[in-house]
Amino acid sequence: MVEIWINVMSAKEFDVIIVGAGPSGCSAALSLRNSGLKIAIFDKATFPRNKICGGALSLDVVNQLNKISPELYQNFSQFANKQPIDKIKITVPNDDSLVFSIEKSQKKGFVCNRLDFDNFLVNETKKCNNICFFENTKIVEYERKKDFYQIKSDDNEIYNAKILLVANGAYSNFNRKLSQSKVDKNNYSVAIQAFYENIKVENQNTLELYYLKETLPGYFWIFPTLDQKVNVGLGLLAKDITKNKINLKKLFGDILNKPEFKDRFSDAQKIGNLKSYGLPLGGSKKSLSGNRYLLLGDAASLIDPFLGEGIGNAIRSGRFAAEQVKKCFVDNYFSAKFNKNYDKIVYKSVHKEQKRYLFLQKMFRFPKIANISLKICKKTKLLNFFFGNVIELIK
Repeated sequence: MVEIWINVMSAKEFDVIIVGAGPSGCSAALSLRNSGLKIAIFDKATFPRNKICGGALSLDVVNQLNKISPELYQNFSQFANKQPIDKIKITVPNDDSLVFSIEKSQKKGFVCNRLDFDNFLVNETKKCNNICFFENTKIVEYERKKDFYQIKSDDNEIYNAKILLVANGAYSNFNRKLSQSKVDKNNYSVAIQAFYENIKVENQNTLELYYLKETLPGYFWIFPTLDQKVNVGLGLLAKDITKNKINLKKLFGDILNKPEFKDRFSDAQKIGNLKSYGLPLGGSKKSLSGNRYLLLGDAASLIDPFLGEGIGNAIRSGRFAAEQVKKCFVDNYFSAKFNKNYDKIVYKSVHKEQKRYLFLQKMFRFPKIANISLKICKKTKLLNFFFGNVIELIK
């Protein structure tokens, strides 16, 4: 096995090149592990590496891992670095709250720091003999030739592949220059997040989401993690930040000083600095493919526009991309027209739900609607309409 690994490592010619080793890139690679294809996956970071994120893993994430491989699901089930979630508390501007709770179940949602979750997927990927993993390697140039894609790394190495999977984010140089895909800044969110110790929490297995008047349609979150640490963050639409000249760090501090939070954070200690990140939200269709390439995860703008959850759809896009890749090699056909099948299957799976959550995002601009929505949920069976993705975290 060692000799096989060394031979793959020395090769510059591949069947598939994946740029980006986050959930979408690793999921695509893992879905191709038994394909007989020679895969290369590149990432500019060295793992384990952290990524700013709330870290909530919905039931959809767990189910997607199982669809890739029952073995992968079992390995994740045995993975220690995750906090199971039994309850979710949602609070709206008038301070009314609703708590979802469930009995213990084999499949449920978790909070898992991205440093740990992404590293779990990377380590699973490195186990595969047909996958060559390049860390600390940034791809700086892309060029489509007649029968393959050629890429160049920051150390001036050249690699070729029949098809390219782009999984390195919405602002990757590929997305900007070659696919000519533009991020819709009107459908983009910005969040800030930090870890804290010594926060007073009602229950270490409860997620808390606060739709505050000053954050709508975004929210403030308190997510428990392992070792009594808590992931605390705030996310708003980018257009609202610009229009209202909002200083996110100041708003974050103002929220912590609100009466409902001040006592809970009185003894809190922040671990490190507040960090910010952007989220390209889904809800509107864009081209996800072209001649010999597919866009995955954030590069495809598949993040839920209401809650900002994107890991489930990132993994889903990796699975679908792998299926399209297999079809390309079976038919020896890699054209833009043929790859439109990937766009169709992705949007058939996610677009209807994303349109619904885009609608809710627009409705939740108004505090009265947020208040009424929670009231309706308490009295009717419309929980899935308003908070379906939230419920998925604990099912």
